[in-house]
Amino acid sequence: MDVSTSHSLDGTPHASRNARPTDSDPGDDLTIYLGRFALDADVRRTGQGRTLLGGSPFRLMRFSGVGSELIDALVAGDLIPATAANQKLVSQLVEGGLVHPIIAPRYPKRGEVTIVIPVFGDVDGLHEALAAITDTYPEMPVIVVDDGSSAHDAVRIAEVAAAHPGVELQRLQSNQGPAAARNVGWRTAETPLVAFLDADVLARDWLSPILGHFDERSVAAVAPRVSAPNPQRTRVAGSTKPASALNRYERVRSSLDMGHRSGRVAPRTRVSYAPAAALLVRRDALEALQGFDETLRFGEDVDFLWRLDEAGHQVRYDPASRVEHRNRLTWPALARQRMSYGSSAADLDQRHTGLVAPVEATAPVLGSWVLFAFGGKPGALVAAGLGVRGAGVLRETLRNHVDDPTGDAVDLTVESHRNAGGWLAAALTRTWLPFAVVGSIFSRRVRRATVAAMVIPASAEWYTESPDLDLPRWIAARVADDASYCLGVWKGAAQAKSANVLLPKINRKK
Repeated sequence: MDVSTSHSLDGTPHASRNARPTDSDPGDDLTIYLGRFALDADVRRTGQGRTLLGGSPFRLMRFSGVGSELIDALVAGDLIPATAANQKLVSQLVEGGLVHPIIAPRYPKRGEVTIVIPVFGDVDGLHEALAAITDTYPEMPVIVVDDGSSAHDAVRIAEVAAAHPGVELQRLQSNQGPAAARNVGWRTAETPLVAFLDADVLARDWLSPILGHFDERSVAAVAPRVSAPNPQRTRVAGSTKPASALNRYERVRSSLDMGHRSGRVAPRTRVSYAPAAALLVRRDALEALQGFDETLRFGEDVDFLWRLDEAGHQVRYDPASRVEHRNRLTWPALARQRMSYGSSAADLDQRHTGLVAPVEATAPVLGSWVLFAFGGKPGALVAAGLGVRGAGVLRETLRNHVDDPTGDAVDLTVESHRNAGGWLAAALTRTWLPFAVVGSIFSRRVRRATVAAMVIPASAEWYTESPDLDLPRWIAARVADDASYCLGVWKGAAQAKSANVLLPKINRKK
Protein backbone atom coordinates (compact mmCIF):
# COMPACT_ATOMS: atom_id res chain seq x y z
CA MET A 1 0.00 0.00 0.00
CA ASP A 2 1.43 3.38 -1.02
CA VAL A 3 0.76 5.90 1.73
CA SER A 4 0.45 9.50 0.56
CA THR A 5 1.74 12.39 2.59
CA SER A 6 -0.09 15.64 3.16
CA HIS A 7 1.46 18.82 4.49
CA SER A 8 0.14 22.03 5.94
CA LEU A 9 1.33 25.37 4.58
CA ASP A 10 4.14 25.52 7.11
CA GLY A 11 5.51 22.15 6.04
CA THR A 12 4.14 20.14 8.96
CA PRO A 13 3.44 16.57 7.77
CA HIS A 14 0.14 14.88 8.47
CA ALA A 15 -0.66 11.23 7.85
CA SER A 16 -3.38 10.55 5.31
CA ARG A 17 -4.98 7.49 3.78
CA ASN A 18 -3.77 5.60 0.76
CA ALA A 19 -3.98 7.72 -2.40
CA ARG A 20 -3.61 4.85 -4.90
CA PRO A 21 -6.66 2.94 -6.15
CA THR A 22 -6.56 -0.61 -4.86
CA ASP A 23 -8.83 -3.61 -5.21
CA SER A 24 -11.63 -3.73 -2.68
CA ASP A 25 -14.37 -6.02 -1.49
CA PRO A 26 -16.62 -6.69 -4.50
CA GLY A 27 -19.54 -6.36 -2.14
CA ASP A 28 -18.87 -2.62 -1.73
CA ASP A 29 -21.33 -0.17 -3.27
CA LEU A 30 -19.75 0.51 -6.66
CA THR A 31 -22.16 3.22 -7.81
CA ILE A 32 -21.78 5.89 -5.16
CA TYR A 33 -19.27 8.08 -6.99
CA LEU A 34 -20.37 7.39 -10.56
CA GLY A 35 -20.42 10.89 -12.00
CA ARG A 36 -18.24 13.87 -12.86
CA PHE A 37 -16.00 15.89 -10.60
CA ALA A 38 -14.05 19.14 -10.81
CA LEU A 39 -10.78 20.19 -9.23
CA ASP A 40 -11.05 22.97 -6.68
CA ALA A 41 -10.06 26.32 -8.16
CA ASP A 42 -7.03 26.62 -5.83
CA VAL A 43 -5.61 23.15 -6.46
CA ARG A 44 -2.28 22.94 -8.30
CA ARG A 45 -1.27 19.84 -10.23
CA THR A 46 2.45 19.32 -10.50
CA GLY A 47 5.14 16.63 -10.28
CA GLN A 48 4.41 15.34 -13.80
CA GLY A 49 0.74 15.14 -12.92
CA ARG A 50 1.27 12.88 -9.91
CA THR A 51 1.04 15.52 -7.16
CA LEU A 52 -1.82 17.73 -6.07
CA LEU A 53 -1.31 20.78 -3.85
CA GLY A 54 -4.40 22.27 -2.28
CA GLY A 55 -7.51 21.33 -0.40
CA SER A 56 -8.96 22.63 2.83
CA PRO A 57 -7.02 22.26 5.08
CA PHE A 58 -4.08 22.49 2.66
CA ARG A 59 -2.27 19.25 1.84
CA LEU A 60 0.12 17.61 -0.60
CA MET A 61 -1.05 14.37 -2.19
CA ARG A 62 1.03 12.02 -4.38
CA PHE A 63 -0.43 9.39 -6.66
CA SER A 64 0.64 6.24 -8.41
CA GLY A 65 0.36 6.01 -12.20
CA VAL A 66 -3.15 4.56 -11.91
CA GLY A 67 -4.19 7.38 -9.60
CA SER A 68 -2.73 9.94 -11.98
CA GLU A 69 -4.81 8.49 -14.81
CA LEU A 70 -7.91 8.93 -12.69
CA ILE A 71 -7.01 12.59 -12.14
CA ASP A 72 -6.55 12.94 -15.92
CA ALA A 73 -10.08 11.66 -16.45
CA LEU A 74 -11.44 13.88 -13.71
CA VAL A 75 -9.80 17.02 -15.11
CA ALA A 76 -11.09 16.17 -18.58
CA GLY A 77 -14.64 16.07 -17.23
CA ASP A 78 -15.10 12.38 -17.98
CA LEU A 79 -17.47 10.15 -16.09
CA ILE A 80 -15.47 8.30 -13.43
CA PRO A 81 -15.87 4.51 -13.70
CA ALA A 82 -17.85 3.07 -10.82
CA THR A 83 -15.24 0.85 -9.20
CA ALA A 84 -14.60 0.46 -5.50
CA ALA A 85 -11.01 1.62 -6.02
CA ASN A 86 -12.07 4.81 -7.78
CA GLN A 87 -14.71 5.50 -5.20
CA LYS A 88 -12.14 5.21 -2.41
CA LEU A 89 -9.79 7.72 -4.02
CA VAL A 90 -12.47 10.15 -5.15
CA SER A 91 -14.06 10.03 -1.70
CA GLN A 92 -10.72 11.01 -0.18
CA LEU A 93 -10.30 13.85 -2.66
CA VAL A 94 -13.82 15.16 -2.01
CA GLU A 95 -13.43 14.98 1.76
CA GLY A 96 -10.11 16.79 1.48
CA GLY A 97 -11.61 19.62 -0.53
CA LEU A 98 -9.43 18.98 -3.59
CA VAL A 99 -12.32 18.04 -5.88
CA HIS A 100 -16.05 18.71 -5.85
CA PRO A 101 -18.86 16.61 -7.31
CA ILE A 102 -20.74 18.01 -10.30
CA ILE A 103 -24.41 17.44 -9.52
CA ALA A 104 -27.10 17.06 -12.17
CA PRO A 105 -30.29 18.88 -11.09
CA ARG A 106 -33.45 16.83 -10.60
CA TYR A 107 -36.92 17.63 -9.32
CA PRO A 108 -37.88 16.21 -5.90
CA LYS A 109 -39.78 12.94 -5.98
CA ARG A 110 -43.15 12.59 -4.30
CA GLY A 111 -42.67 11.67 -0.65
CA GLU A 112 -38.95 12.50 -0.69
CA VAL A 113 -38.78 15.87 1.10
CA THR A 114 -40.72 17.73 3.77
CA ILE A 115 -40.11 21.44 4.33
CA VAL A 116 -40.03 22.67 7.95
CA ILE A 117 -40.45 26.38 8.68
CA PRO A 118 -39.99 27.67 12.24
CA VAL A 119 -41.61 31.07 12.77
CA PHE A 120 -41.82 33.54 15.63
CA GLY A 121 -44.14 36.44 14.90
CA ASP A 122 -42.98 36.95 11.30
CA VAL A 123 -46.39 36.69 9.65
CA ASP A 124 -45.50 38.60 6.48
CA GLY A 125 -42.28 36.65 6.00
CA LEU A 126 -44.13 33.35 6.42
CA HIS A 127 -46.71 34.40 3.84
CA GLU A 128 -44.01 35.20 1.27
CA ALA A 129 -42.04 32.04 2.06
CA LEU A 130 -45.09 29.78 1.69
CA ALA A 131 -46.17 31.48 -1.51
CA ALA A 132 -42.75 30.81 -3.07
CA ILE A 133 -42.72 27.20 -1.87
CA THR A 134 -46.22 26.24 -2.96
CA ASP A 135 -45.65 27.91 -6.32
CA THR A 136 -42.53 25.79 -6.93
CA TYR A 137 -43.41 22.58 -5.08
CA PRO A 138 -47.24 22.51 -4.97
CA GLU A 139 -47.49 18.92 -3.70
CA MET A 140 -44.62 18.96 -1.20
CA PRO A 141 -45.60 18.62 2.48
CA VAL A 142 -44.80 21.70 4.58
CA ILE A 143 -44.77 21.87 8.37
CA VAL A 144 -44.92 25.31 9.98
CA VAL A 145 -43.90 25.42 13.64
CA ASP A 146 -45.10 28.50 15.52
CA ASP A 147 -42.46 29.03 18.20
CA GLY A 148 -44.72 30.59 20.83
CA SER A 149 -45.74 33.74 18.96
CA SER A 150 -48.10 36.20 20.66
CA ALA A 151 -51.81 35.35 20.64
CA HIS A 152 -52.45 37.93 17.94
CA ASP A 153 -49.62 36.73 15.71
CA ALA A 154 -50.55 33.09 16.34
CA VAL A 155 -54.00 33.69 14.88
CA ARG A 156 -52.55 35.37 11.81
CA ILE A 157 -49.94 32.59 11.37
CA ALA A 158 -52.72 29.99 11.51
CA GLU A 159 -54.65 31.91 8.86
CA VAL A 160 -51.60 32.10 6.58
CA ALA A 161 -50.89 28.38 7.00
CA ALA A 162 -54.53 27.47 6.30
CA ALA A 163 -54.48 29.53 3.10
CA HIS A 164 -51.86 27.22 1.60
CA PRO A 165 -52.98 23.62 0.86
CA GLY A 166 -50.83 20.88 2.31
CA VAL A 167 -49.37 23.02 5.10
CA GLU A 168 -49.49 21.48 8.59
CA LEU A 169 -49.25 23.81 11.59
CA GLN A 170 -47.63 22.89 14.88
CA ARG A 171 -47.57 25.35 17.79
CA LEU A 172 -45.36 25.64 20.86
CA GLN A 173 -47.06 27.26 23.83
CA SER A 174 -43.98 29.30 24.71
CA ASN A 175 -41.01 30.59 22.75
CA GLN A 176 -38.28 27.95 22.99
CA GLY A 177 -35.93 28.99 20.19
CA PRO A 178 -35.26 27.80 16.64
CA ALA A 179 -33.62 24.52 17.73
CA ALA A 180 -36.75 23.34 19.54
CA ALA A 181 -39.03 24.47 16.71
CA ARG A 182 -36.96 22.65 14.09
CA ASN A 183 -36.92 19.51 16.22
CA VAL A 184 -40.72 19.51 16.43
CA GLY A 185 -40.84 19.91 12.67
CA TRP A 186 -38.54 17.08 11.64
CA ARG A 187 -40.01 14.70 14.21
CA THR A 188 -43.42 15.34 12.67
CA ALA A 189 -42.11 14.78 9.13
CA GLU A 190 -42.25 11.31 7.57
CA THR A 191 -40.00 11.74 4.52
CA PRO A 192 -36.34 10.61 4.28
CA LEU A 193 -35.17 14.19 3.70
CA VAL A 194 -36.11 17.31 5.68
CA ALA A 195 -35.57 20.81 4.32
CA PHE A 196 -35.31 23.57 6.93
CA LEU A 197 -36.24 27.10 5.88
CA ASP A 198 -36.53 30.18 8.07
CA ALA A 199 -39.62 32.33 7.63
CA ASP A 200 -37.50 35.28 6.45
CA VAL A 201 -36.00 33.23 3.60
CA LEU A 202 -37.39 33.38 0.07
CA ALA A 203 -36.69 30.10 -1.73
CA ARG A 204 -38.03 28.85 -5.00
CA ASP A 205 -36.54 25.87 -6.86
CA TRP A 206 -33.62 25.48 -4.47
CA LEU A 207 -33.87 21.73 -3.90
CA SER A 208 -33.36 20.52 -7.48
CA PRO A 209 -29.67 21.58 -7.72
CA ILE A 210 -28.65 19.78 -4.51
CA LEU A 211 -30.75 16.62 -4.24
CA GLY A 212 -28.20 14.63 -6.25
CA HIS A 213 -25.66 14.98 -3.41
CA PHE A 214 -27.69 12.48 -1.42
CA ASP A 215 -26.93 9.73 -3.93
CA GLU A 216 -23.74 9.47 -1.85
CA ARG A 217 -24.72 7.79 1.41
CA SER A 218 -22.06 9.57 3.45
CA VAL A 219 -23.68 12.94 2.71
CA ALA A 220 -26.01 13.83 5.58
CA ALA A 221 -26.71 17.48 4.85
CA VAL A 222 -26.36 20.03 2.05
CA ALA A 223 -26.54 23.80 2.42
CA PRO A 224 -27.38 26.22 -0.41
CA ARG A 225 -26.02 29.72 -0.73
CA VAL A 226 -27.97 32.17 1.46
CA SER A 227 -27.60 35.60 -0.06
CA ALA A 228 -29.13 39.00 0.57
CA PRO A 229 -31.67 40.36 -1.93
CA ASN A 230 -30.50 42.49 -4.84
CA PRO A 231 -30.05 45.95 -3.30
CA GLN A 232 -30.47 48.12 -6.38
CA ARG A 233 -34.02 49.11 -5.45
CA THR A 234 -36.09 48.69 -2.28
CA ARG A 235 -39.86 48.39 -2.48
CA VAL A 236 -41.67 50.60 0.04
CA ALA A 237 -45.46 51.16 0.17
CA GLY A 238 -46.02 50.18 -3.46
CA SER A 239 -43.15 52.27 -4.86
CA THR A 240 -39.42 51.80 -5.16
CA LYS A 241 -36.49 53.84 -3.97
CA PRO A 242 -32.70 53.37 -4.03
CA ALA A 243 -31.55 50.65 -1.65
CA SER A 244 -30.19 51.80 1.69
CA ALA A 245 -26.52 51.70 2.59
CA LEU A 246 -27.36 48.84 4.98
CA ASN A 247 -28.85 46.74 2.17
CA ARG A 248 -25.89 47.42 -0.08
CA TYR A 249 -23.49 46.46 2.71
CA GLU A 250 -25.30 43.22 3.57
CA ARG A 251 -25.42 42.22 -0.09
CA VAL A 252 -21.65 41.71 0.14
CA ARG A 253 -21.11 41.13 3.88
CA SER A 254 -24.03 38.95 4.97
CA SER A 255 -22.86 36.60 7.71
CA LEU A 256 -25.10 33.88 6.24
CA ASP A 257 -23.53 34.00 2.78
CA MET A 258 -20.76 31.42 2.46
CA GLY A 259 -19.68 32.63 -0.97
CA HIS A 260 -19.66 31.40 -4.55
CA ARG A 261 -17.36 28.36 -4.16
CA SER A 262 -18.61 24.91 -3.23
CA GLY A 263 -16.92 22.78 -0.62
CA ARG A 264 -17.16 20.48 2.34
CA VAL A 265 -18.59 22.05 5.51
CA ALA A 266 -16.37 21.23 8.49
CA PRO A 267 -14.23 22.98 11.10
CA ARG A 268 -10.84 24.22 9.87
CA THR A 269 -11.97 24.24 6.25
CA ARG A 270 -12.78 27.12 3.91
CA VAL A 271 -16.49 26.64 4.69
CA SER A 272 -16.32 26.08 8.42
CA TYR A 273 -20.07 26.35 8.99
CA ALA A 274 -23.36 26.93 7.18
CA PRO A 275 -26.60 28.42 8.50
CA ALA A 276 -29.77 26.40 9.01
CA ALA A 277 -31.73 29.29 7.51
CA ALA A 278 -31.82 26.93 4.53
CA LEU A 279 -30.57 23.38 4.97
CA LEU A 280 -31.45 19.95 3.53
CA VAL A 281 -30.81 17.03 5.93
CA ARG A 282 -31.31 13.27 6.06
CA ARG A 283 -33.95 12.44 8.64
CA ASP A 284 -32.03 9.39 9.89
CA ALA A 285 -29.03 11.65 10.62
CA LEU A 286 -31.29 13.93 12.64
CA GLU A 287 -32.57 10.91 14.56
CA ALA A 288 -29.06 9.62 15.24
CA LEU A 289 -27.92 12.96 16.67
CA GLN A 290 -31.30 13.76 18.30
CA GLY A 291 -31.58 16.87 16.20
CA PHE A 292 -30.56 20.35 17.26
CA ASP A 293 -29.36 21.19 20.76
CA GLU A 294 -32.32 22.97 22.35
CA THR A 295 -30.16 24.51 25.09
CA LEU A 296 -28.56 26.75 22.44
CA ARG A 297 -30.44 29.88 21.45
CA PHE A 298 -27.79 30.78 18.89
CA GLY A 299 -25.19 28.69 17.10
CA GLU A 300 -27.39 25.59 17.22
CA ASP A 301 -26.95 25.09 13.48
CA VAL A 302 -23.15 25.30 13.70
CA ASP A 303 -23.16 22.82 16.58
CA PHE A 304 -25.39 20.40 14.66
CA LEU A 305 -23.24 20.43 11.51
CA TRP A 306 -20.06 19.99 13.53
CA ARG A 307 -21.60 17.03 15.34
CA LEU A 308 -22.48 15.53 11.97
CA ASP A 309 -18.84 15.91 10.94
CA GLU A 310 -17.60 14.38 14.20
CA ALA A 311 -19.93 11.42 13.63
CA GLY A 312 -18.30 10.74 10.27
CA HIS A 313 -20.98 12.21 8.04
CA GLN A 314 -20.28 14.55 5.16
CA VAL A 315 -21.86 18.00 4.89
CA ARG A 316 -21.70 19.84 1.55
CA TYR A 317 -22.08 23.49 0.62
CA ASP A 318 -23.32 24.02 -2.93
CA PRO A 319 -23.91 27.58 -4.19
CA ALA A 320 -25.54 26.20 -7.35
CA SER A 321 -28.63 26.37 -5.14
CA ARG A 322 -29.46 29.85 -3.92
CA VAL A 323 -32.04 31.38 -1.60
CA GLU A 324 -32.54 34.96 -0.37
CA HIS A 325 -32.53 35.99 3.29
CA ARG A 326 -34.24 39.25 4.16
CA ASN A 327 -31.87 41.89 5.52
CA ARG A 328 -32.18 43.60 8.87
CA LEU A 329 -34.07 46.88 8.55
CA THR A 330 -31.82 49.10 10.67
CA TRP A 331 -28.19 49.28 11.71
CA PRO A 332 -29.09 48.65 15.40
CA ALA A 333 -30.97 45.52 14.31
CA LEU A 334 -27.91 44.34 12.41
CA ALA A 335 -25.73 45.03 15.44
CA ARG A 336 -28.05 42.98 17.67
CA GLN A 337 -27.93 40.13 15.17
CA ARG A 338 -24.13 40.16 15.06
CA MET A 339 -23.94 40.32 18.86
CA SER A 340 -26.19 37.28 19.13
CA TYR A 341 -23.95 35.34 16.73
CA GLY A 342 -20.86 36.33 18.71
CA SER A 343 -22.45 35.31 21.99
CA SER A 344 -22.68 31.70 20.77
CA ALA A 345 -18.90 31.33 20.47
CA ALA A 346 -18.34 30.42 24.13
CA ASP A 347 -21.14 27.84 24.13
CA LEU A 348 -19.74 26.29 20.96
CA ASP A 349 -16.25 26.20 22.48
CA GLN A 350 -17.56 24.28 25.48
CA ARG A 351 -19.04 21.66 23.14
CA HIS A 352 -16.26 21.68 20.54
CA THR A 353 -13.09 22.62 22.40
CA GLY A 354 -10.48 24.39 20.30
CA LEU A 355 -12.63 24.84 17.20
CA VAL A 356 -13.75 28.40 17.98
CA ALA A 357 -10.33 29.94 18.60
CA PRO A 358 -10.07 33.47 17.14
CA VAL A 359 -6.93 32.47 15.24
CA GLU A 360 -5.10 29.20 14.64
CA ALA A 361 -1.50 29.12 13.43
CA THR A 362 1.91 27.63 14.11
CA ALA A 363 4.21 29.43 16.51
CA PRO A 364 6.64 30.57 13.75
CA VAL A 365 3.87 32.11 11.63
CA LEU A 366 2.13 33.73 14.59
CA GLY A 367 5.44 34.90 16.01
CA SER A 368 6.44 36.42 12.69
CA TRP A 369 3.35 38.61 12.61
CA VAL A 370 3.71 39.67 16.25
CA LEU A 371 7.33 40.67 15.61
CA PHE A 372 6.42 42.46 12.38
CA ALA A 373 3.55 44.40 13.97
CA PHE A 374 5.10 45.30 17.32
CA GLY A 375 8.84 44.72 17.09
CA GLY A 376 9.88 47.70 14.99
CA LYS A 377 12.64 47.31 12.41
CA PRO A 378 14.52 44.61 14.38
CA GLY A 379 11.29 42.63 14.75
CA ALA A 380 10.52 42.97 11.04
CA LEU A 381 13.98 41.61 10.16
CA VAL A 382 13.54 38.64 12.49
CA ALA A 383 10.07 38.02 11.02
CA ALA A 384 11.53 38.03 7.51
CA GLY A 385 14.17 35.55 8.65
CA LEU A 386 11.53 33.23 10.07
CA GLY A 387 9.66 33.40 6.78
CA VAL A 388 12.77 32.52 4.79
CA ARG A 389 13.53 29.65 7.14
CA GLY A 390 9.98 28.34 6.81
CA ALA A 391 10.21 28.49 3.01
CA GLY A 392 13.45 26.50 3.17
CA VAL A 393 11.88 23.78 5.30
CA LEU A 394 8.90 23.59 2.95
CA ARG A 395 11.22 23.41 -0.07
CA GLU A 396 12.80 20.28 1.34
CA THR A 397 9.35 18.80 1.90
CA LEU A 398 8.35 19.50 -1.69
CA ARG A 399 11.61 18.29 -3.24
CA ASN A 400 11.13 15.36 -5.64
CA HIS A 401 7.35 15.81 -5.52
CA VAL A 402 6.74 19.01 -7.50
CA ASP A 403 8.18 20.54 -10.66
CA ASP A 404 9.44 23.74 -9.01
CA PRO A 405 10.05 23.15 -5.28
CA THR A 406 11.66 26.57 -4.74
CA GLY A 407 8.93 28.53 -6.49
CA ASP A 408 6.12 26.55 -4.89
CA ALA A 409 7.72 26.86 -1.45
CA VAL A 410 7.98 30.64 -1.78
CA ASP A 411 4.41 30.95 -3.12
CA LEU A 412 2.97 28.75 -0.40
CA THR A 413 4.93 30.49 2.36
CA VAL A 414 3.71 33.90 1.20
CA GLU A 415 0.15 32.58 0.97
CA SER A 416 0.40 31.06 4.44
CA HIS A 417 1.59 34.30 6.00
CA ARG A 418 -0.97 36.36 4.08
CA ASN A 419 -3.77 34.12 5.34
CA ALA A 420 -2.46 34.23 8.89
CA GLY A 421 -2.25 38.02 8.68
CA GLY A 422 -5.89 38.16 7.63
CA TRP A 423 -6.93 35.88 10.49
CA LEU A 424 -4.96 37.96 13.01
CA ALA A 425 -6.50 41.18 11.71
CA ALA A 426 -9.96 39.63 12.04
CA ALA A 427 -9.14 38.41 15.55
CA LEU A 428 -7.94 41.87 16.53
CA THR A 429 -11.19 43.53 15.45
CA ARG A 430 -13.69 40.73 16.20
CA THR A 431 -12.32 39.25 19.45
CA TRP A 432 -9.41 41.23 20.88
CA LEU A 433 -10.78 44.74 20.22
CA PRO A 434 -10.91 45.73 23.94
CA PHE A 435 -7.22 44.84 24.29
CA ALA A 436 -6.44 46.77 21.10
CA VAL A 437 -8.30 49.88 22.28
CA VAL A 438 -6.61 49.91 25.67
CA GLY A 439 -3.22 49.15 24.14
CA SER A 440 -3.66 51.94 21.59
CA ILE A 441 -3.86 54.47 24.41
CA PHE A 442 -0.37 53.61 25.60
CA SER A 443 1.44 52.34 22.50
CA ARG A 444 1.87 53.90 19.07
CA ARG A 445 2.69 50.49 17.59
CA VAL A 446 -0.50 48.94 18.95
CA ARG A 447 -2.44 51.92 17.64
CA ARG A 448 -0.94 51.54 14.17
CA ALA A 449 -1.57 47.79 14.15
CA THR A 450 -5.19 48.30 15.22
CA VAL A 451 -5.85 50.92 12.53
CA ALA A 452 -4.18 48.70 9.93
CA ALA A 453 -6.35 45.72 10.98
CA MET A 454 -9.45 47.86 10.56
CA VAL A 455 -8.54 49.58 7.30
CA ILE A 456 -6.39 47.25 5.16
CA PRO A 457 -8.64 44.15 5.00
CA ALA A 458 -11.74 46.30 4.57
CA SER A 459 -10.12 48.30 1.77
CA ALA A 460 -8.92 45.14 0.01
CA GLU A 461 -12.42 43.65 0.20
CA TRP A 462 -13.97 46.90 -1.07
CA TYR A 463 -11.60 46.88 -4.04
CA THR A 464 -12.25 43.19 -4.81
CA GLU A 465 -16.02 43.10 -4.28
CA SER A 466 -16.81 46.58 -5.68
CA PRO A 467 -19.84 47.18 -3.45
CA ASP A 468 -22.18 50.04 -4.26
CA LEU A 469 -20.94 51.94 -1.22
CA ASP A 470 -18.12 54.47 -0.87
CA LEU A 471 -14.94 53.38 0.91
CA PRO A 472 -15.28 55.48 4.11
CA ARG A 473 -18.79 54.21 4.81
CA TRP A 474 -17.73 50.68 3.90
CA ILE A 475 -14.87 50.76 6.43
CA ALA A 476 -17.12 52.29 9.09
CA ALA A 477 -19.73 49.58 8.51
CA ARG A 478 -17.08 46.85 8.73
CA VAL A 479 -15.72 48.27 12.01
CA ALA A 480 -19.22 48.52 13.53
CA ASP A 481 -20.06 45.00 12.34
CA ASP A 482 -16.90 43.52 13.86
CA ALA A 483 -17.29 45.50 17.09
CA SER A 484 -20.85 44.20 17.52
CA TYR A 485 -19.69 40.62 17.06
CA CYS A 486 -16.86 41.25 19.53
CA LEU A 487 -19.28 42.50 22.18
CA GLY A 488 -21.23 39.28 21.74
CA VAL A 489 -18.09 37.15 22.11
CA TRP A 490 -17.17 38.86 25.36
CA LYS A 491 -20.73 38.65 26.66
CA GLY A 492 -20.82 34.92 25.95
CA ALA A 493 -17.41 34.39 27.54
CA ALA A 494 -18.55 36.22 30.69
CA GLN A 495 -21.74 34.16 30.90
CA ALA A 496 -19.79 30.93 30.41
CA LYS A 497 -17.12 32.12 32.87
CA SER A 498 -14.44 30.98 30.44
CA ALA A 499 -11.81 32.91 28.49
CA ASN A 500 -10.98 29.99 26.17
CA VAL A 501 -12.79 31.58 23.25
CA LEU A 502 -10.50 34.63 23.52
CA LEU A 503 -7.25 32.66 23.25
CA PRO A 504 -5.33 31.82 20.05
CA LYS A 505 -4.63 28.20 19.20
CA ILE A 506 -0.98 27.44 18.59
CA ASN A 507 -0.38 24.41 16.38
CA ARG A 508 2.69 22.38 17.18
CA LYS A 509 4.81 20.69 14.55
CA LYS A 510 4.82 16.92 14.76
